[in-house]
Amino acid sequence: MNNGIIGAVIIAGCSACTDTIADHYNENSNVAKETLWEIIKANKDLADFAEVLEKTHYYTSETKKSDMTFKDLLSTNSKFTVWAPKSFNKDSILAELAENEYDVQQRFVKNHICTFSQNLTGTSIDSLTMLNTKMNLFDNGNATLKGIKLIESNIGASNGILHTIATPVPFLDNIYEYLKTLDNAKKIREYLALGDTTYINEDLSTTGPVVDGSILIVDTVWTTESQLFYYSFDKNGNTWYGINANLKNEDSSFAMVIPTDAAWDKAYERIKPLFKYMSTTYSNKVKKEEAGTQVNIDSMQNIQTQMAIVNNLVFSTNMQGHYTINDFGRTDSLRTTTNRYIYAPVCNDIFDGKSYVTLSNGYAYIVDNFNYTPSESYMPDIEIEGESYFDLYEDGLNSKTTNHGSTVIVKNRRNPNIAGTVSEDMFMYARPKAISDNTTLAYRIPDVLSGKYDIYAVMLPTNIIVADTANITETAVPTKFKATLSYYDKETATTEKKANTGTLQNDINRVDTILLYEDFEFPIAYKGVKNAYPTITLTTAASRPEILNGKFSNVMYLDKIILKTKEK
Repeated sequence: MNNGIIGAVIIAGCSACTDTIADHYNENSNVAKETLWEIIKANKDLADFAEVLEKTHYYTSETKKSDMTFKDLLSTNSKFTVWAPKSFNKDSILAELAENEYDVQQRFVKNHICTFSQNLTGTSIDSLTMLNTKMNLFDNGNATLKGIKLIESNIGASNGILHTIATPVPFLDNIYEYLKTLDNAKKIREYLALGDTTYINEDLSTTGPVVDGSILIVDTVWTTESQLFYYSFDKNGNTWYGINANLKNEDSSFAMVIPTDAAWDKAYERIKPLFKYMSTTYSNKVKKEEAGTQVNIDSMQNIQTQMAIVNNLVFSTNMQGHYTINDFGRTDSLRTTTNRYIYAPVCNDIFDGKSYVTLSNGYAYIVDNFNYTPSESYMPDIEIEGESYFDLYEDGLNSKTTNHGSTVIVKNRRNPNIAGTVSEDMFMYARPKAISDNTTLAYRIPDVLSGKYDIYAVMLPTNIIVADTANITETAVPTKFKATLSYYDKETATTEKKANTGTLQNDINRVDTILLYEDFEFPIAYKGVKNAYPTITLTTAASRPEILNGKFSNVMYLDKIILKTKEK
């Protein structure tokens, strides 16, 4: 017999929250001689259920049907608990069976069976995992499964326990299953399928038990998962970023914004221009001795645009502070599963005024408009901490500059006369080796898109730290400097262009956010291209006489670089 299934069903398990082994897992196998199938078949009230079991095959995956039916399964030595409904629309189930046997297995048959033997006893409420992985609450005190009252209970079989119920246990789609039912949201479903990976599940591919004197051979069991449920993964040499949420996981609670195909198309056309790539090679800014990266510009633009639409659509309802699902649509902020915070009013507008659909692992909002804005989602501001050695661009540093060191501000030495906040209470300190030399700091700028930014440097006065906050003797003079931005200026560039500012200086009385470039538009996107970045270099510009007479300093205290998106 091909494609047997015993190994496959064991994983679904029947997990209980408060059960005791003696009470919940006693199937009286020393008394019962008949199998679950024989007991069900003999019960006239379960004739319809028995007919469905006889005609429904077990699937090892959505596309792989075994030769074994659920009649065969419930005749084996493996332990199960069955909740058998006495009344349901058999004709409707059989008609669906002819159209989609896998769905009948998942939505009906497996929704009434779990592994192991589960007696009704005591007053605990147990969370049971059915064969279709759905979590159903078994209320022992009220004798209900997911709210459906048991008629008969604890009917012992040689291979488990049978309970009877009047009507079927309600089935709810999880978010992933629900997506598959939406005819008007095919594009997001197709995108998630791009991350599908199918592999042999070795734990499930085992030899089955002996049935009628023959060993059931369990063929390879295949499992399909979407890598886009991960935070990130590598595919075809590129890093892809997903939603960091397993939409199939029944033991979760997510809220997902699902754009219709019309909303998807409008969002795609709006976002696509932010992902224009270059057909020639991007230089490798990390490993300069190695070759750079050349991308397929159409493919990269398409994938990055779709990624930008999807990455911030999912929220864990358990990670929103004091907000519950009933607050969604009227909050100050929400945190996505990719750890991005969406702030009001956008965090409310994204639900498009729609009510949620309740599903087995959360909630879905089907929206006709993609109301995310660039800065709140797919084109966030870029901030580079000055003290970040990771972001320093070594080729841009001056050999005459020394003491590139991150400095921590000890709170009892923070000059109270300097207005403003220092990010993370740290900054980069740099000075020249000789008084007449220039100081330089250079940084790689990550994840730049082909859009507009205002670019700032946040500079600190040199007396931000003092010896005694009650008796301040340290004075500061402004740092005079200029900025140089290196970037590709067109889609076929082979060398980078440099944009220089005039001389600038900081205010010595405050943490000074200095505008370097206004409405600067990068012609080319870099996000997703390995080791490719535009770079920014800050260089002191004071002359030796200006330094000697104390008019300007050639020391830099850099808090951070900020690229603030201007896209609307």
